[in-house]
Amino acid sequence: ILNLWKGFPLFRGESRIETWIYRIALNTCISQLRKQNKRPLFVPLSVEVTQLYEPDEENRMAELYRLIQKLNAMEKALILLYLEDRSYDEIAQLTGISKTNVGTKLTRIKEKLKQLSDQ
Repeated sequence: ILNLWKGFPLFRGESRIETWIYRIALNTCISQLRKQNKRPLFVPLSVEVTQLYEPDEENRMAELYRLIQKLNAMEKALILLYLEDRSYDEIAQLTGISKTNVGTKLTRIKEKLKQLSDQ
């Protein structure tokens, strides 16, 4: 919140406020992780999300998120934004990479997840 407060005067209004806030939060988290020089061990997922699915689909979703935990930080960020139904433009703006690169990286991440699930 402090970073949002400090950065608000610099907000140019070229993007939606939600996108700007998300980007500040993402950068703050990444900076904090770099300072600690540690990787997060586990990011718990909301149980409410999985309760929307049938039991078999719930197992598949749990497996998907287990595999996502094996990805590096950037790959996790990209695939989770994709799973939130964010557009490639929005993901590009949030992550600071080009829209084309977002598509390329997501294709590679999906392939990587498929390979991990086959193991």
